[in-house]
Amino acid sequence: MQDSEDRPQRRSALVARELARLDIDIAALSEVRFAEQGSLREDGAGYTLFWSGKNKDERRLSGVGFMIKTSIARKLQNLPVGHSDRIMSLRLPIQDNKFATVLSVYAPTLQAETGVKEAFYCDLHNLLQQDDSK
Repeated sequence: MQDSEDRPQRRSALVARELARLDIDIAALSEVRFAEQGSLREDGAGYTLFWSGKNKDERRLSGVGFMIKTSIARKLQNLPVGHSDRIMSLRLPIQDNKFATVLSVYAPTLQAETGVKEAFYCDLHNLLQQDDSK
């Protein structure tokens, strides 16, 4: 029997290899399903995964993240920020003092409880309002 702690590394390695094959610099991911927040380097493929999920003791059916080429991740002034298990943001410098904000968002499905959907859209709205003020 395989140790369940090895599975996330194997899954992220597969994703990293596919992104390398396609020569993708940054990918927003959903259904990451890792606990809490963190990062994991996939040295073989040259990518770093950043994720935001639920607490360890909660059922993890969502989770969002960014898979970024490690050469780019090392140069970032701001690392990705997890706002919840459904929203993560990445602030990328464009030129001079201008930035682009990229979001990794995983909205609740129609079957989710009304309160869960309302809280998600409220959080997303607040984050977008915050970003507009910068």
